[in-house]
Amino acid sequence: MPPRPNPTDILRRNNVRVFGRGTQPMVFAHGFGCDQNMWRLLTPAFEDAYRIVLFDYVGSGKSDLAAYHADRYADLNGYAEDVLEVCAALDLHDIVFVGHSVSSMIGVLAAIKEPERFSRLVLVGPSPRYINEAPGYVGGFERADIDDLLSTMEQNYIGWATFLAPAVMKNPDRPELGEELAESFCSTDPTIARQFARATFFSDNRRDLAKVTVPSLLLQCSDDLIAPLDVGHYLHRELPQSTLRILSATGHCPHLSAPGETIGAIQEYLDALVRGLQEYVALDAAAEPFEAVDLGAAVRAARETVERRRGLPEFDVSIGPLPTVQGARRQIEALFVHLLDNAAAFRAPGVAPRVVVRGQEVQENSFRATQGRYRYVGHARVVVEDNGTGFEARYSDYIFGALRKLDPASPGLGLGLAVCRKVAENHFGSIKAEPVVGGGSRFTVMLPLQP
Repeated sequence: MPPRPNPTDILRRNNVRVFGRGTQPMVFAHGFGCDQNMWRLLTPAFEDAYRIVLFDYVGSGKSDLAAYHADRYADLNGYAEDVLEVCAALDLHDIVFVGHSVSSMIGVLAAIKEPERFSRLVLVGPSPRYINEAPGYVGGFERADIDDLLSTMEQNYIGWATFLAPAVMKNPDRPELGEELAESFCSTDPTIARQFARATFFSDNRRDLAKVTVPSLLLQCSDDLIAPLDVGHYLHRELPQSTLRILSATGHCPHLSAPGETIGAIQEYLDALVRGLQEYVALDAAAEPFEAVDLGAAVRAARETVERRRGLPEFDVSIGPLPTVQGARRQIEALFVHLLDNAAAFRAPGVAPRVVVRGQEVQENSFRATQGRYRYVGHARVVVEDNGTGFEARYSDYIFGALRKLDPASPGLGLGLAVCRKVAENHFGSIKAEPVVGGGSRFTVMLPLQP
């Protein structure tokens, strides 16, 4: 790989702006025909907690047009290099990358090339492929539609921008939004815009999705001409460690048309890390009274929580008959939330997550940690088995440690399974994990029927 340009040249080339009072970088990448100004309604909400980085792709906004080379930007990899060069110039790590539209896949490519730089991807209106493909992929457009779009751009660029922008924005009661987008389109050099459009609409990044190791939030609008709902669900199935959030906003630019809802969805996703740490610490001082807890009801409540959290309308969780134990209801539900969420987060690419929960009453030695001593008491044994990516058997105990992760880019702080162990121990029980032959994980939870 040739050496990267001088950092000062990169920052000038891409019109980079850095501000904010936090330390963790949050990089915002604009979509086709736009520039960094499109993020002006979102960035104020994150300035206190993050170091905000804005930039323009070469050929867009106030970037250095002289740096544009058609060969480099013939496909999305050239734009991914823009992202990585900006990150290298600023020596950024632990990045929250927020990409709109085509920048979602540009961010995916960047995260595949240098995953160590990224902690989270927030993908707004993403699509890995805009053209429908037989037998079952729905991208939203036929090949002839894209050919017509590019032909119109060639013949009458201003007319194309004026027509397309309101349809993309899809907020007819607020015409000023469409007018702003049309103005942004028109301010872009037509030749560069046509090449960017070709690179965008003919791209196919479906095979890249399985290579992504960085967790992601997918923000999908409820009615979007450019990225229909089918695309959002496809991405959620194929992109490992992804969370799908369907917004009530319409159109392809919720950061302009519904900034409040967009900010809320991003903050909720990112704040989940903080909540996880708070939850773990709180368990040390937990004084929740014990009561009769129907474990079947606890698992069902956990399933509903994970369905809401991850946008899984029908999370396939088969729940067999389960005993009732004396315990702290909130803690036990949290244990099952983390086990089910683990299955949803680490699902195998292209495979819908499925979990089987079964249980029975058994007699277990309460002195299991003391050799030669025995006192058998009734326990509930609950087995939670999923069809996810699984793990190597040598990590069966390691994964329960606080702040331990097999993959540094995996979701959260590495606390979910640590919470599960702490809850089990708070109830004088235990939890163990083992890989399933052929793929998946099996967790066995032992809880005394009586404390």
